[in-house]
Amino acid sequence: MTLQKANVDLTAQSVTQLFGLGELHIDELGNHYRYMQADGAVTAYNLYSYIQGTWQIDAPIDLGVTPATAESVPVCVWDGNATALTDDYYAWVFVGPGAFTATTAASVAADAIIYGHATAGLVDDASTALLLNGVNCPVAIGSATTGTFYACTALYAVDLA
Repeated sequence: MTLQKANVDLTAQSVTQLFGLGELHIDELGNHYRYMQADGAVTAYNLYSYIQGTWQIDAPIDLGVTPATAESVPVCVWDGNATALTDDYYAWVFVGPGAFTATTAASVAADAIIYGHATAGLVDDASTALLLNGVNCPVAIGSATTGTFYACTALYAVDLA
């Protein structure tokens, strides 16, 4: 059995539900995506929490808000294209493991462990209370730009406070 599907366009969003919510797709490179619905506009390349079961993209991760103190939440990123995912639209979003594109808050060093930033949805290599569990930056990335990151497991943001 394969979880690769025919006719999956990872760059598309749709006002109409085309697949089952929460359905898993593994692309030919082994990157994992789930089919979800945006609950509010979702900025491309930013990291968002989502609600398992409803499969709705919830809120951008940031320090002190999402996740709450000592909480761990599943995270996704809309990296299909640079256009924001429209409120209530459906799309395939990256959930890990695998390679994905995200936006940095500041420059990130090669081989750095990745954390959430105070600016919602952005990532950084500066140690904060919000760890992106199992996420690494394989090459240096400039400040306030997009780059490729690697998740060795499903994406989770963990508040270590």
